[in-house]
Amino acid sequence: MSPVHMSKIESSTRNALTYKDAFNKKNVAAILALLSDDCIFEPEQNDTQIKGIEAIQTHLEEIFKSNEQSKIEIEEIFGTGLHVIMR
Repeated sequence: MSPVHMSKIESSTRNALTYKDAFNKKNVAAILALLSDDCIFEPEQNDTQIKGIEAIQTHLEEIFKSNEQSKIEIEEIFGTGLHVIMR
């Protein structure tokens, strides 16, 4: 595997870990900095989609306000290309 391809895989996994750290610190600005303007957030609690940075910001603020204990714990993580799966 070429170093360039490997760095993309590592970058995706690093971004996911950075997201987890920002989420656990409840740092909404740091989370939003990792997302694109056309991001779609799909919470597992319901079947709706939250589209766009402003809507995601509002959603995250509500999560952190209503559940101060919310955090992400990773049991497994792996990346392939631009996709990362955390369990």
